[in-house]
Amino acid sequence: MTRPFGKFLVIGFVAVLLLFVLRCFEWQILDSDRYLALASNRFLSTAYLPAGRGRILDRNGVVIAANKLTYSLAVVLGASRFEGFDAKWYRGRISRLYSDRLDPMLSDDARTAIDERIAADRAKVNLLLSRSETVAGISKACEGRVGVTELASSITTALLRVSRGWESSWTPIVVARTIPDDLASEISAYPSDYPGWTIIPSLRRTYPWGEDLYQVTGYLRAVSQSDMEVLEEYGFISGLMSLSDVDSTYLRTTSRLLDETVGATGLERSFESQIRGSSGLLRKIRLRTGEEKCLDDVKPRNGSDIISSIDVRFQKIAREEIGDQTGSIVVMEPETGEILAYVSNPSISPSEFSDGISSSRFREISADPDRPLLNRPTQGLYPPGSVFKIVMAAAGLELGVVDDETRFTCTSDFSYGGRRIRCYGDAAHGSVSLAEALKVSCNKYFFHLANQKNLSMESIGKFAGLFGFGERTGVELPFEKPGNISGLYRMDWDSISKYQYAIGQGTLLVTPLQVARMMAAFANGGFLVKPTMLRVQYYPTREKLQISDGTFDRINAALARVSNEPGGTGYTARPNCHEKIAGKTGSAEYGAKDAPTHSWFASFGPVGKPGLVIVVMCEKAGTGGKVAAPIAAAIYERIFALTDNK
Repeated sequence: MTRPFGKFLVIGFVAVLLLFVLRCFEWQILDSDRYLALASNRFLSTAYLPAGRGRILDRNGVVIAANKLTYSLAVVLGASRFEGFDAKWYRGRISRLYSDRLDPMLSDDARTAIDERIAADRAKVNLLLSRSETVAGISKACEGRVGVTELASSITTALLRVSRGWESSWTPIVVARTIPDDLASEISAYPSDYPGWTIIPSLRRTYPWGEDLYQVTGYLRAVSQSDMEVLEEYGFISGLMSLSDVDSTYLRTTSRLLDETVGATGLERSFESQIRGSSGLLRKIRLRTGEEKCLDDVKPRNGSDIISSIDVRFQKIAREEIGDQTGSIVVMEPETGEILAYVSNPSISPSEFSDGISSSRFREISADPDRPLLNRPTQGLYPPGSVFKIVMAAAGLELGVVDDETRFTCTSDFSYGGRRIRCYGDAAHGSVSLAEALKVSCNKYFFHLANQKNLSMESIGKFAGLFGFGERTGVELPFEKPGNISGLYRMDWDSISKYQYAIGQGTLLVTPLQVARMMAAFANGGFLVKPTMLRVQYYPTREKLQISDGTFDRINAALARVSNEPGGTGYTARPNCHEKIAGKTGSAEYGAKDAPTHSWFASFGPVGKPGLVIVVMCEKAGTGGKVAAPIAAAIYERIFALTDNK
């Protein structure tokens, strides 16, 4: 009996020893990093320091997007005390549960049971904290900005993160943002009265010009879960943003971003990688003596400022002059393509988003029939109406189909294919030349021009493409639409279809910015510029069009007559000053029978030395001469007066 018993005893001892060695191997080798982190977190204090986003400025240095200093309330659980709640005891209890849960030998049922105990403890912690006089007092001091339940929930989440080893018990964890300045001052001035509480300065995005510049600046949104997944895998989102080493470390450690916002639209999105700063890091170790030693100190680096092309003085003028009209205004410098004013009306203040917008409010805005979120100059698609006659004129002159002496006869109306077609204003223009046809916007002249044998619709399509229609302009704003000129390349043409396209109807769709780009080519001597939202420091991006100077000269002379001679459709666009402007009206039908037309006026000025291109487009407002042209005249007058007084 002694030998077998001794044999079993030896075998049992070896088995226990082997199991002990395996567990030691697991603890010391396989899970060493995790246990080292858990041990270190008892003594390490790691503070991540957020960086400020770069500002967005107008061309003269006026701030149009900036940061406002606010204060966040953070809790340090290693030093905190809550009336009626022992945070240290519960933290230790939940830590043990999390540690037990990681045991690879656990069965699924045992792990589920631990999860249920953690959930029950979380609910109990949340309840006890919500009843704590300490939490109630802090909530009251927040002047209603943070409720007791909300604050208790945030503290519970912080306790769980520390219990899990994701945060050190000596690391400040934010539990309330944008607290009152008085409370921040009180806690900072008398820290001994608020053990375990600390103030962390933070920055909130502000937009001083509100809805006036919403479509230019854009706004910030919370980083989505899909964005987070890409960032966790690659550390960057192509074409949008990339993370610094510190931000990447924070993401890997906490599964969160320190700055959890990203540009959603406008310049905030287009220049996110430049505007977004790089976070800093301050890591200290707590010695047994109670002293702290600095281990890492990485300073935060603010993002770069963006100097836009916008002149807020011009922007304010354009916004005031469009009034209650739904539509857009583009004011551009023709030589460089710099956009000086950019109006999309109606609009909305980007602060609605930066302050945090509820889902119900966002649905309300999205469902608004006036579409305040639509960026009309680059995303609004409209038939150009008679503005397209400029392209027709260029095609006719360049291909030799018409010249200065070519005349067609116009009666007040005419019939073709059983359809009655009226000229603009039901006028009978008589015998008209190309220049006169542009001046009075004679529809019948361009009907005859479109039906000339030497002018195919494919050729007109090529000229439309030369002026940038049918493609994105490349402006530094997201989600720009290219418009549509594909109908010009159809082969099954009849004369009525040709007529519709000749006067800018049919399936032609353009954006106001595309029209401004075309007008800039006539103003600058034949260069197609790339519109830009940035102040051009060196050379503009532009290309010389393969169109003769004579064609530009003839059309420019005709456009000057539109606005400066009685009978011109844009005669109402004469500014009450000494300068003359050139332009073209447009009254575009959009499908609804007998409904008011879209109102266009595309222009440049002063004649002879053009420094401005102004395009006004008002939706469903009436004729271009009655609505859009007077708005443009008022803008020219005020800008000329402003710049003359420099």
